[in-house]
Amino acid sequence: SGIDYRTPTARVMPSRHSEQVALLRKPGKRFTLPRKTAVVVLIIVHFISIVGFFLAEYLGGHNNAVAIVLKPFPVAILLFLLPLYAENDPKTHKYVTFIGIGLFTSAIGDALTMLHTKQDPEDSTLPFEQADPTFITGVSAYVIAKVCYTCAFTIGVGKAVPLQVLYGLPFFGYGAGILAMVLTKTREYIYLFIVYMIIESTMGWRALALTSGFPGSDRAKLLLWFSAVGASLFLLTDTLLVLNQFYSPFRNAHVVAQVLYFVSQLLVTFSVPRRLGRNDSWMEKFVHPNPLNGVVNTVPSP
Repeated sequence: SGIDYRTPTARVMPSRHSEQVALLRKPGKRFTLPRKTAVVVLIIVHFISIVGFFLAEYLGGHNNAVAIVLKPFPVAILLFLLPLYAENDPKTHKYVTFIGIGLFTSAIGDALTMLHTKQDPEDSTLPFEQADPTFITGVSAYVIAKVCYTCAFTIGVGKAVPLQVLYGLPFFGYGAGILAMVLTKTREYIYLFIVYMIIESTMGWRALALTSGFPGSDRAKLLLWFSAVGASLFLLTDTLLVLNQFYSPFRNAHVVAQVLYFVSQLLVTFSVPRRLGRNDSWMEKFVHPNPLNGVVNTVPSP
């Protein structure tokens, strides 16, 4: 047998960039007709549950059993909607996970705060120091939800989110204003108030910074703006609650605050960037193009 003098074929190892692009190109869950139909049905059920909750409160008052059961439903439905709508690309997996945990803990907070109202239906007009452990636990669940949302907005969806310190100034300034309003009326549970406002202000800051750091198309940036608007509405909701409880109670303040709360949760849920283009071409902007303005889309074969 003779010696084979042919030059052996060099084994080409995939680069880190190629591996990242391969992950980007990994097929996600397609937004098929059944999934679209399920999303539409869940959205309809979501709004029906909101209307049912307000009808139950209007007809039976804050302490009726139907309202207590229905209060967590709108947010819980969004939790079921999330994997159908949002979980379609590896780049958004962590973002979706934190949003999902936030929705779950928000639903728990809804249930606990409603149980508190059931125990003392007049407590909504009393100073905050009258709140019982059930209410405090519910507020703590909301705090955990805001931390999860903040983590999602900080991690981003495929590219490092810029710090953008100046973007945080209006949120922290607004949060400090709300905190000062509370301090003039009560000092009980002030540490919980401080932690809550710091987290909520940070959430708004990171949501706004996320919109400036996303490298996708205009349509994708529009979805991320939902996070910034939703975070801002959370702050506005708390402002209404503080004004109503400590300063000048006004009619239907509870209804307006609840509407803003539900809208905020809906916007945060739909802030996940999707593959909006028919051929998903806009997702190529997650990675750096090569000098020929193309994107490597395959891993070199061994």
